[in-house]
Amino acid sequence: MDEAREDRLEELFEAALAVPPEHRTAFLDDACARDAELRSGLAALLAAAAQAHDFIDRVACPAVAQCTDDVLGGAATTVDDSHGPRVGEHIASFRLLERLGGGGMGVVYKAIDVRLGTPVALKFLPAHNASDDAKRRFIQEARAVSALDHPNICVIHEIGETEAGELFIAMAYYEGPSLKQRIGSGPLPLSEALTHFAAVAEGLQRAHEARIVHRDIKPANVMLADGGQVRIVDFGLAKISGEDLTREPKAMGTIAYMSPEQTYGSGVDRRTDIWSLGVLLYEMLTGSRPFRGDTPGRVIYAIRYTEPVAIHELRPEIPPAVAALVGRCLEKKPANRYQTVTELLAALRGIERDEPFSRGARGFRALLRNIGIPPRR
Repeated sequence: MDEAREDRLEELFEAALAVPPEHRTAFLDDACARDAELRSGLAALLAAAAQAHDFIDRVACPAVAQCTDDVLGGAATTVDDSHGPRVGEHIASFRLLERLGGGGMGVVYKAIDVRLGTPVALKFLPAHNASDDAKRRFIQEARAVSALDHPNICVIHEIGETEAGELFIAMAYYEGPSLKQRIGSGPLPLSEALTHFAAVAEGLQRAHEARIVHRDIKPANVMLADGGQVRIVDFGLAKISGEDLTREPKAMGTIAYMSPEQTYGSGVDRRTDIWSLGVLLYEMLTGSRPFRGDTPGRVIYAIRYTEPVAIHELRPEIPPAVAALVGRCLEKKPANRYQTVTELLAALRGIERDEPFSRGARGFRALLRNIGIPPRR
């Protein structure tokens, strides 16, 4: 299809979306006249968009809104924990200090361990989500994360149950902002973005070695702890390879960071986390998400069918090799992405060979060493 025809199709598609569904057939007949090919292409696009909206209405909104803290990766989800613990209460050896937030898979409080006098984060399974499946997933999170001894993954201290039968996980409490808050101040310098990116990737590499797929990598789930330590938190949607979770909702994750296969409710593997890493780095470098829309359905449409604004258009100083690395992560087909985080980290090491950056190779090699990635000789 030539560029002019593509532009015409896109123009008609946007116009058709504004037409009430019951009037779209007449719109197609009038707008496409005798051009059957154009009409067929437009009808296919509208059907795909309708499928995306229907998917959100039937599956993703209930599942995603409950399983994440923000449906589009931006707005907080209100959680009714009126029957749960309250600030000032004592739970086991912990006293609750303040509510930090929460979603359908957990409400998190800052607490103090009265035995040691150290702060912790307590994550409670909300009463409204206390089904057997939810409890199993909650326990799965604790077991999965506690088995991952890595400096870029949150530390789990213990799992317990209140007298009222509420499950909770006691985790390390990290001072410092989330990556989401950091990005809120604008795009990150290249060195800082790559530092955080490498840290998250290395944490995921350890998780993948343990057959664990996070499935919800996003800035809100990356903490920038004091001392420059980067920690991946909230493994509430983690999938353990081979685990039988057939009754879980098919769509899991925050929509803006979902991979195309996630939006279809398809099976996911470690390449889904690699997609999310690409979204993460794009957002750190540009200050905006690569796939956007004013409705959840349009976000999903963008994820499935459109390409993001090129990084060099937003930040011309970003090396082409870095932009290419992001693009490889964001390939629509999983088979076209990096297949492992190990491969992705190797590509990051190889960026020093990028020709436009060769004149500053010495500085870039220093950057690679600073983020713990020895450059190739």
